[in-house]
Amino acid sequence: MGKQEMPRRFSSPLKVSEVSKQANISISTLHYYEKTRLLEKPIRNRKGYRLYDQNTLERVDFIKKAKTLGFKLDEIRQIIDESKTGDCPCENVRRIVYERLKEVDEKIEEMKQFRNDLTNVVRGWDKKTTSDSVICSLIEGSDLDFK
Repeated sequence: MGKQEMPRRFSSPLKVSEVSKQANISISTLHYYEKTRLLEKPIRNRKGYRLYDQNTLERVDFIKKAKTLGFKLDEIRQIIDESKTGDCPCENVRRIVYERLKEVDEKIEEMKQFRNDLTNVVRGWDKKTTSDSVICSLIEGSDLDFK
C-alpha cells in the first residue's frame, strides 16, 4: 500500500483524542462512526495512529445536528452517501422530517390519552381506601384494559 496524501484543507493532522475533545464525542463513538462508514477511514502515520483532518470535525458536527433532528444513523449514512454521488439529498431529508413530525404528533396523542387514563385511575383511587391485598390493592383493584 502506498502512502496516502493529506487533503489540501489539512492544516495539521489531528489525533483521535484531539478530534474527540474538539467534537465533544467519545473516542469509542468516533471509532464507531468510522466502522459504520459515517466517517471516512483516516490516514495513519508510520506508527499506525489515526490522523484526521478538519473535514472529520465538520462531518461529526453534521452527524450530531442530524441526530438532534431525529435522524437515525442509517438515515444519516444514506444522506451522506447520496451527497457523495453529487445528488442533493435535501428532498429526501425533507420527506424524512415530515414523517418524523407525523410520528411525533401520533406519539403526543398517545401520551395525551395515557395521561387521561392515568388521571381517571388516580381519581378512582382517591375515592377508595386501601385494603388487604396480595401486593397493592390500588393496582389490583384497578379497572384497566390490558394492552
